[in-house]
Amino acid sequence: MKRAHRSHAERLRGCAFVAFLAALWSGVCASGVVPEGQLPSPYEVLRAFIAESPRLPAQALATLNRTLLAFLLGGLGGLGLGLGHGVFPLFRKTTHLAIEGLRPLPSVALIPLGILLYGMGNQLNIAIAAFACAWPCFISARDGVRGVNPMLLDTARTLGLGRAQTIRRVLLPAAFPAMVTGLRIALGIAFAVEVSVELVIPKQGLGALASTAALAGESGLLYAAILALGLVGLLLNHLLRRATQRLLRSYGPQWSGGA
Repeated sequence: MKRAHRSHAERLRGCAFVAFLAALWSGVCASGVVPEGQLPSPYEVLRAFIAESPRLPAQALATLNRTLLAFLLGGLGGLGLGLGHGVFPLFRKTTHLAIEGLRPLPSVALIPLGILLYGMGNQLNIAIAAFACAWPCFISARDGVRGVNPMLLDTARTLGLGRAQTIRRVLLPAAFPAMVTGLRIALGIAFAVEVSVELVIPKQGLGALASTAALAGESGLLYAAILALGLVGLLLNHLLRRATQRLLRSYGPQWSGGA
């Protein structure tokens, strides 16, 4: 009961702060400090948002579909690579140099190469976003496995567990919280990179809508697209947070409660 009351109070404080920011925004627009047309009022943004509401869901769905597909591919690839590095020393030594060379590459710098390989289709967005979000998953899986308490491994050997059983019953459960944390970070990166690619190559999606609105000088539509992006990001974070809490419930409140 006390925890539910605290959560409700936190939400109220968050809403109050958003209302304060909206009031401050309105005051700045009314004061004339910012030239007219550069910063629309919250009312103008809301009006543009409502006017574009028939078009926004399709654009949001396009962005969301590519984000989730990139997250799935990049997350699975990153986790698999990280687990291989953590479990198999020979594999780690063989691929270490290549991975450390690829990992620092800025994902948006690969857009010209992506255009050459995939053209201007959806594969370009998915490939760039998947590349970017694979690395947090790789690091979390690798470090999660290599950070397992040695006492657990000694206990597994004492009980006569083989390598496969040790991986399945000791390493993976012990590294699971770190892997889930990596996935949560990766989803935010996938969303941000997907929108970045849409801004650079405006085809379809909320990022493309924001880019075309900026080029056309439609500031109300631009801020409406940004508002829609914020709402989609908030939804993704909320859903993944709830999923994280359920997945890590058995690991104690330090993981499930603070996820």
